[in-house]
Amino acid sequence: MFARCFALAVFAVSNSLAGAPNVPASGPAAASLQTGLDRDRIEMGLRYQGDQLFLFGHVPQETTDLVAVLQSRHNPPLKLLRKGRVMGLWFGVKQFEVEGLPDLYMVNLTCPICNGMETCRHAGRAEELFRRLAPYGGAGYGSLRRHSKVERLRGAASEDDEDTLFKGIWRLKEKSGLYAIRTNAIHLEASDMFFHSFPIPDGAQEGQYSVRTYVLGAAGLLGMKEDSASFRKVGAVAQLTRMAQRHALWYGILTVVVALGAGLLAGALFKKGGGH
Repeated sequence: MFARCFALAVFAVSNSLAGAPNVPASGPAAASLQTGLDRDRIEMGLRYQGDQLFLFGHVPQETTDLVAVLQSRHNPPLKLLRKGRVMGLWFGVKQFEVEGLPDLYMVNLTCPICNGMETCRHAGRAEELFRRLAPYGGAGYGSLRRHSKVERLRGAASEDDEDTLFKGIWRLKEKSGLYAIRTNAIHLEASDMFFHSFPIPDGAQEGQYSVRTYVLGAAGLLGMKEDSASFRKVGAVAQLTRMAQRHALWYGILTVVVALGAGLLAGALFKKGGGH
């Protein structure tokens, strides 16, 4: 993976680093911080089963750590139920609405000891880096909690509501590959070049995504850059999505017809097979 990413970085640095469309960095070493993506568009067609988004760049010489955050920009509110036992049966006893949580959220980190080249046993460094980033917006589980808002729509309040809710969301998203914190995922070269990649799951939604790269030194934040990418459905997938959104009735009829046709075809095949 790193070999492919490094090849992409070397190929693209001369063409992309100087003119990459980034948000201006902050900090005293901002002039030497450059970042880029291998592409700014991921197409999601019928054969789409996930992808990789490669990132590369150049950092100030005094850099000790990097933190990169990929997240979706358009994030509609989530409505969630908390189940509980009522007379021995499970029911939705509480309902919540959560605003500000990204649909996709991934964090890549450096490990100066392992430097992306072996299995890392220093996962505890992640929390240290997140604490150092807290004044600048932060990253990780705690940052998501701070930047989101929870409203209880029904049911009685209890002290563990938010804690249970956020842990449950994170666990479900992590299981589906939409949330991840990956230590030792960024490789930093002696030449101050870096490269890494984010695995994009097949469950990622269409829309705009941002990648924020934070560069840290011994004294604190050296700079931050932001890149953008769009995930777009194409071909038949895009047409079916638009049909479902704009013509829900016809889309429903089409799905019923397709299901009936598939059932009839399967029945005919089994009947034909049974005749032998």
